[in-house]
Amino acid sequence: MVVPLASFRLRAMMTSLEAVRARFVLQIREPVSRHLSFLHMRRRLGHSSMSVDKATFIQLGQWEKFVEPRLELKLLPPVLSEVQRCSAGAASGNTSEHCSETARLAASLGASMIAGCTIGAAGSVGPDGMAHPEQAVEGVCNHHNYPPTVSWSLYAPALHWYLTQFSRSQILIFNMHTALMRDPNAYLQELLDFLHIPATAHLAALSHTNAATPAQALAAADTLSCSMRDRLAQIYAPWNDVLYTMEPLLDRFPPVTDVPCRDDRA
Repeated sequence: MVVPLASFRLRAMMTSLEAVRARFVLQIREPVSRHLSFLHMRRRLGHSSMSVDKATFIQLGQWEKFVEPRLELKLLPPVLSEVQRCSAGAASGNTSEHCSETARLAASLGASMIAGCTIGAAGSVGPDGMAHPEQAVEGVCNHHNYPPTVSWSLYAPALHWYLTQFSRSQILIFNMHTALMRDPNAYLQELLDFLHIPATAHLAALSHTNAATPAQALAAADTLSCSMRDRLAQIYAPWNDVLYTMEPLLDRFPPVTDVPCRDDRA
């Protein structure tokens, strides 16, 4: 999800028949915990020796420098403010058309801010059934394979990129905090049915392990300070509201206060 042009390139590789048969499964988690898990993985694999606090400080600086010149950054505040108001209604599973349109606008602006260009539908289709991708992009896209790490957990703009190329019915979204915890068989059956795999889920008790979350207390270098956690939360909270308003039936993430942190706030 983190590469702006990924869905665009996928669609450009497909015939019209392949495109309508495509299925995508998106598993998402609370953004700050996802960010922290990524940093833990880098330390565990020896790809970084920096503390998660120092790495986060650097990545926040990269993100701020990346978005500062973007026109969309100046257009977003009133849109995100309206989405925040709408998000309260979305919590009950009810979203007005106005709120849905506002959330889609926010996601579109966020997608353009991250990509550096506007990615539209795949363009006209030739006699061979293949799309003409050159007609789908306005502006000059970033030539980075990956935008700044902080943006990887902005799920609404990433979902927007896929919705420009494929229909919503082709995308299954799981909140991994709740999907597996409730009923693993129901989770697996929904996945099988969505992928049109003729099978019946039958799992015994599902054990949960995560190498990034050892049973023992995290070392100081692996613990995010509360001030850094709060800075990340300020970035992600409005985009979570955009996602919730776009997807009112999606389970909401656990509160960011569930993410352990080292208290450094005087």
